Amino acid sequence: TNRSTFLVSKTLVWLIFSFIISFLSIFLTINMTHYVLGQDGLLLFLLNGTVWFYIFLASIAWTLLGLLAYIMALTFKTAIVPLLFLLPQVYNLGTFLANYISAAKFLPVALGQGLIATSPQILEHNSLQHILFLLCWNFSFLALAIYRLLKSDIGGGE
Repeated sequence: TNRSTFLVSKTLVWLIFSFIISFLSIFLTINMTHYVLGQDGLLLFLLNGTVWFYIFLASIAWTLLGLLAYIMALTFKTAIVPLLFLLPQVYNLGTFLANYISAAKFLPVALGQGLIATSPQILEHNSLQHILFLLCWNFSFLALAIYRLLKSDIGGGE
């Protein structure tokens, strides 16, 4: 229907802008860090393929986690749910739980941390698997958001 098409197109626009902003912020942060390091840092804008790959993976992680929070806000029609979802990201709770509970490694926050190159151990993980599981989380909540949208009246009530 028109309502679900509008929701999907709005989500795709959000996805594109979010990826661009994520990529630019990570890229500029790396460049500014190495600019401040001076002779000890990398040459500005001359990053090798591996660095570009990890910038790309981190951008995907930020984008997919942000998209999940956005879809959760649309689904539950409140900002508190995505806020509660993103708070563990700040405190790195997903990775902490994944160290002690094997099923917790499939939580979105832990999957997102697996895409960001913060240590040599993380670089050894399968990034495609992390992306696919994050996409599963996103598509699950997007399907729920479309279902709720189609079941609600036009005024936004239940």
